[in-house]
Amino acid sequence: MAASNSQSDDRRPWIYAFLLLLLASVVMLAMRLMNTPFLALDFEVSLVYLPTVLAGIIVWQVGRKQRSADNQRL
Repeated sequence: MAASNSQSDDRRPWIYAFLLLLLASVVMLAMRLMNTPFLALDFEVSLVYLPTVLAGIIVWQVGRKQRSADNQRL
């Protein structure tokens, strides 16, 4: 049971980071679509969109490992 709590505790900060980055990405994309870009496109991609994708991949990987560990315990 302790391992399960540890794994969910490892995933929670990544979920929060991903949701925060996703919110920033949506705002930046909305500003770009309204023709009022806040940053240059290359800077925006490297500072906002790429970290969002990476955080999403990490959340997916940690969740996949957690499900795999849960299936092995059963």
